[in-house]
Amino acid sequence: VCVNCVHEENQFIESFVSRVVWPSSEELAQYFCSAPEKVKGLKVLELGSGTGLCALVVAKLGAASVLLTDYSDEAIDVIRKSILRNELIDKCQVSKLSWGTIADNERILTEFDGHFDVCIGTDVVYEPESVCPMFESAFALLKPNGKFYLANHVHRYAGLEDTVKECAKDMKLYEESMKQLGEGISFSIFNRDVSER
Repeated sequence: VCVNCVHEENQFIESFVSRVVWPSSEELAQYFCSAPEKVKGLKVLELGSGTGLCALVVAKLGAASVLLTDYSDEAIDVIRKSILRNELIDKCQVSKLSWGTIADNERILTEFDGHFDVCIGTDVVYEPESVCPMFESAFALLKPNGKFYLANHVHRYAGLEDTVKECAKDMKLYEESMKQLGEGISFSIFNRDVSER
């Protein structure tokens, strides 16, 4: 699968993180390429899409629909350009989402026809105060038994593992698997409790 996300000159702009293709996004995209059945025919949501690499790959692997989200107008502009560049306007949509905001979660459920089968997030765990709101949105937007695939570079994830586990458990998202993806990428799969809603 080949996608074109962002012009090369933007790859090192750390102050504008939505223009950087982070290693965990590449690794999670590769993971889905090796297991396309995990997204094929499913409704997928990406949190903190940035360039949208992973979501675009998932769309090309046969997801029924993909919603790419981020919190800033600048990031939304980057995502729109990535969708157009890859000719995926028939499968991909974009929306602003501020994690943990009930109004945003409800708006997305209304505008995009209900809950999602799969949620993905790559290199989105680096600010302690954003971890619980991220899980709040994942829980609110996933269907019961939905999966949340979360991949982060260990240097960004270090020191926040306990916070991730506590916030996920509080939101009834249970870690069913944790391993390394590639070199230095922490990867977890969380399952949304079917008994909660």
